[in-house]
Amino acid sequence: MSFHILHVLNTPAKLQKYRGHLQLIKDKRVVQQIPLEDIKCVVLANKGILLSSNVLSALLEHKVGIVHCDERFVPCGKTMPLVQTINPKILERQITAKKLKEKMWQKVLRQKIKNQAKVLELIGANSKYVEEESTKKLMNESAAAREYFSKFFAILGEKNLTRRQENNHEINIMLNYGYTVIQALVHRSLVAHGLNPVHGLHHKDRYRADALVYDMMEPWRPFLDLMVWVFLQKKKEKSFLDFKKYIGFSQYSWQKIEFDNCKHAKKMIHCIDFSSASLANTFLCQKENQLWLPEVESNHFTDLIKWDGVL
Repeated sequence: MSFHILHVLNTPAKLQKYRGHLQLIKDKRVVQQIPLEDIKCVVLANKGILLSSNVLSALLEHKVGIVHCDERFVPCGKTMPLVQTINPKILERQITAKKLKEKMWQKVLRQKIKNQAKVLELIGANSKYVEEESTKKLMNESAAAREYFSKFFAILGEKNLTRRQENNHEINIMLNYGYTVIQALVHRSLVAHGLNPVHGLHHKDRYRADALVYDMMEPWRPFLDLMVWVFLQKKKEKSFLDFKKYIGFSQYSWQKIEFDNCKHAKKMIHCIDFSSASLANTFLCQKENQLWLPEVESNHFTDLIKWDGVL
């Protein structure tokens, strides 16, 4: 069985359910069909996409996360399945196991900074500060992030750009798009493995904020940064003017990024599930070494840079 992130770009268009499949209808004909059980996330990347409550229910019943975008392709919301199964023992430890959660958060944070340092190395913007920060016992995440994005934006020719600015800059729009897709995938994966997304390792539990989702997506963010950097290099070469091309490239990237060190899984989309499963097992075993987190590797850059613009 293969799993997919379905980006729906064509408008006007209609999604319908037919014999266990999701169909994309355009000009009164089926242009794409995929089994519901093979879908992990649907990104409604534009307005003008028609779907019924029957289709929504079918997607949610198959634990598919749905990301909604506005007319600029900027994610503006998500629809997620209700928590169907929560392991009581896991839930108890999510709430009470403070020392275990602190250890896991340090592991998550260290891997995120390591991944940021590797991304800078791969794109030719090495930072000794970020690299050293990942080895410290007491890490300064915010300082590492400022240095990281300063280097990242500078090598893209945007020295004055920051992540704190209005999100109407092309680069921030692309980053936010990718982060939201990751967020939806991590969310549905945590729910599928009996975890409560509200109770986090580090981020605070509060109304309408899924703290555990924000915690567990942190090590994945640099992968999206790397995708954006590669695409912008290709954009210069091929003169891509349409943001839809980036969405297509991100879809291509999900299939290309694989992990050699992930047991029982290879592709990035599968490894998100594996990471969530390892988190659930960590709570059950109370051993932080059970937690698997993704590591940016040189082959990820090599595979992405091979893209020739064909989707």
